[in-house]
Amino acid sequence: MIDQPQTDSRSRILAILSPSEEPLGQAAASAMRCPLTVVRTREELERRMGEYQVVLVGDHQTRPERISTVRRARTQHAECLIASIADDLPMKIELLEAGAGVVATLEDGADVLGQRIAVALDGGILLNPEEAAAVVARLQHLSHLCVDQGVDVDRCEFLTKREREVAELLARRLDNASIARELGIAVGTVKTHVHKILDKLDVDTRTLAGVYWRVFVQKKGERR
Repeated sequence: MIDQPQTDSRSRILAILSPSEEPLGQAAASAMRCPLTVVRTREELERRMGEYQVVLVGDHQTRPERISTVRRARTQHAECLIASIADDLPMKIELLEAGAGVVATLEDGADVLGQRIAVALDGGILLNPEEAAAVVARLQHLSHLCVDQGVDVDRCEFLTKREREVAELLARRLDNASIARELGIAVGTVKTHVHKILDKLDVDTRTLAGVYWRVFVQKKGERR
């Protein structure tokens, strides 16, 4: 494990990187004036990620392992910004779908990685034209799949303001207790909201309700 001394930072970065990737992480952290902690194993990453605002996943793991690491990080610590290094454009899209808020390749370099993390910390996402086109194409593909399968995500329009808040947390794969803490309401109240959401969306599982909500939000963004 390698720690970089703390400077005037807005955030702290925890990274799982190979030695060859470490200079990229160090340079990005330096450009952002952020402290960087590097770990070598998923076990150490999962044990410590709750202490950090940004989690950076390198590309030395296999593709399925990287997707799993990003998804687990997003599920267990939804408040963290997940950044990941990708091999290529298709991998960038896969990582974004898995829950990464930032993606970049080694070829993009430390400046791009640092800029994208900084933008994401302010609630945005920085993509180049090729990446943006690939994201739109993926959204269109998902939309067509929904139509083919008779899925009507526009049912989400019928959700109340509170039900939408719960649906957003379902999309982040939070359990009832975590949703209750997030919204400051009782677990029993959460269960009632979840039941109503499933009924209005005509779905059987909270996981599928979360998928509906994610696609619905993506479609709204595409229409703007």
